[in-house]
Parts: sequence; C-alpha cells; structure tokens
Amino acid sequence: MQYVESATLELKEQVNADFKKEVVAFANSDGGDIYVGVAKDGSIVGIEDTEREMEKIGNMIRDGIKPDLTAYTSISCVTENGKKLIHVSVTRGIRRPYHLSDKGLKPSGVYVRHGVSSVPATDEMIRQMIRESDGLTFDTMRSINQDLTFDYAKWFFEKQKIDFKERNLGLIDADGYYTNAALLLSDQCWHIIRCAVYDNTRNSNFKTRREFSGSILKQLDDTFAFLMLNNNLRSSIPSAMSGWLSSMPKAVLPPSSFPPSSSSCSSRPCFSASALSLAHGVSARRKPPLSGVPSRHSRA
Repeated sequence: MQYVESATLELKEQVNADFKKEVVAFANSDGGDIYVGVAKDGSIVGIEDTEREMEKIGNMIRDGIKPDLTAYTSISCVTENGKKLIHVSVTRGIRRPYHLSDKGLKPSGVYVRHGVSSVPATDEMIRQMIRESDGLTFDTMRSINQDLTFDYAKWFFEKQKIDFKERNLGLIDADGYYTNAALLLSDQCWHIIRCAVYDNTRNSNFKTRREFSGSILKQLDDTFAFLMLNNNLRSSIPSAMSGWLSSMPKAVLPPSSFPPSSSSCSSRPCFSASALSLAHGVSARRKPPLSGVPSRHSRA
C-alpha cells in the first residue's frame, strides 16, 4: 500500500501530543484514517509495542475528547512489509463539534480538516456545527462558553424558595454541557440590556442612560429599578417578578401594553431602546406613557 497524506489520511511515526487533534479534526469533518508507524514521506518505520500504544490511543480518545467518540473510532494493528503499524479509523460524528476536553468549545479545542492539515475551527464554524447537531432551538443548544457560574441565579431562586437544580431547569444537556438557557441565567451572560431617558418625545437628547450586564435575572432587577427611579411622576410595576418563575416563560408582553409616545409626553421623562421582551407574568401600568421599552442586545 502506498501511503500519501490527504484530507482523509494522516501519517504519524509515533503517537504524540497532536494525536487527539487529528482525531477531533476527522470527527468534525468527513472522517479519515490515521496510520501510526509511517513517516510523512510514506516510508514504513513500524511500532515495537503495538499493544501499549493502542491502549494509549484508546485512553486519549476516551479521556481527552468530548463528546464521547469511542463509538465512531476503531483501533487495530496491521502488518506492512513485515513491520507492525497501528490503524485508527475515525468516522464523522453526529454530536459535532468534538473538542479537546481541556480546551472546551473554543478554536483552541475544536479542529477541522483542511487539506492535509488539521486547523482550528473559527467561532462561526463552531456555532454552525452546534446548530446542525442541536437544532435551532436556542435554549437547548450547547453554550460555547462552558465556564459558567450562577451566584445571582442561586440567590434569586433561594429568595423565591425554589430549588436551583441545573438539570431540572434544562441548564445541562444529556452530555453534561451547559445550554444557552444556562448562559442566560449565568453571571457570564454576554447579552445586555440598555436603557435610556430622553428629555423629549423625539428621542433626540439624552438625560441619562445605563447598561446592565450579568445574569438576565439581575439585568431585569436592575432595569425595573432604573424605571422606577427615573419615571418619577408616576409608575407602578406591581409584583414585577413574582409570577415569572412559576410560569417560566410562556409569552411576552404584547406591544399594545406600551402606549405610543405623543406630544403630551414632551415634558415628561420618556424611556426608549429597541425591544426588550419582558418575562411572562410581568405587568405594568404607567403614567405618563412610555415610548418603547429597553432591549436586550447580544454581543458576538
């Protein structure tokens, strides 16, 4: 057999630190084969202790790559020109993106095959693989950021006397990954809410503006506090968060809940931003009318 590297064939003289990267790249692409004991020029060098090396490869695949790839790989010993080689076959996985366990769902941990090389996947490639594997339901998709904490969410749930159980809330999927629902509740949530107060109904002059970050629960608390502080003529948001958790979430406030701005509002503080969907169960009665509501903007 003639050994020449290609998009689906990788040659290695021995098992090294890059071996897991090659397996990940094949699993994220169109699959491929790795021959250990063959030099880059195709010459046969062989492996002395194939049993030990095969066990080492198996451990690397089981412990060093996520999600589990054992069902999509096979390891065997073959003989070529009287010398023993190790053949590792990798098929395209169905839970892409596969990644190095210690690197996570980042370009430094996710690889794809490009020509005869295994290269880091871009952020957009990673997102596309997640969409293809997890579907288009945002909440249940795997979060790219897996280093999440829930200090504010746990405090909030404790205040409501509700147990904060990550799996029951859909924050962890079947493979143990945090979902985008977890990202929203986490302290690392990268979506933000921006609020602004204008001194006229034309929204041309700022009086003040604020940007809120962190857990979406904290952002909502901060936003309601901002509304109460700045709409000082009259504002009532009864039991703003009381019904949110118990009905989580079925709908959002319809646009009709917020009267359009008019000239009668010109001397009153008016809030504006582009479109926050307040959680189901939050109702508001406001005088004077507000010209819109704060919005959640996502940062790429």
